[in-house]
Amino acid sequence: MNASEWTKARSDFNHAWLKNRVLVAIAKARKVLDGYVRDDRIWEDLRLLLQEWPERLHDALGILNSIGDATTQIDFLPGLFVEDAITRDFLSDLSRRRSVNTDEIHLDTHSARSALFEMDTAVIECGAHLPNQGEILPEDLHKSIQRLEAKSRAVAHSFSELNDKMGPAR
Repeated sequence: MNASEWTKARSDFNHAWLKNRVLVAIAKARKVLDGYVRDDRIWEDLRLLLQEWPERLHDALGILNSIGDATTQIDFLPGLFVEDAITRDFLSDLSRRRSVNTDEIHLDTHSARSALFEMDTAVIECGAHLPNQGEILPEDLHKSIQRLEAKSRAVAHSFSELNDKMGPAR
């Protein structure tokens, strides 16, 4: 996956699905739980959305696993000889910053992977607490929804951080 494909895949997961669908549904569920909104379908809608999680988790892990391919495409030519001292110093500094950035990307990738597995636990927990149509809401539902929201936001943030470190799509 090249850098442009990586950016699109990350955006599809992070923006199109996680932020625009999951977090919106969670916000609606919280409003229902808090009594601000009445929506008889929210629990079924949320259940259907969470059923997409195994496939989306697989996609997200694929995005993280391919980050190495996307970053190698922005390396400099090795062994480039430059006589001009100013240009040489500039390229040396740029190379050093690039190396530091690559190390940060690897750390952020590890953090994103951990966030995904924590969200996985929250999805399973929340799914177990979702009521069926007409059932009384379980006591732990509010806590499960809050935890799912926190873990989903952590994943969204970690994927945004990675995108920031990657820079513009090439």
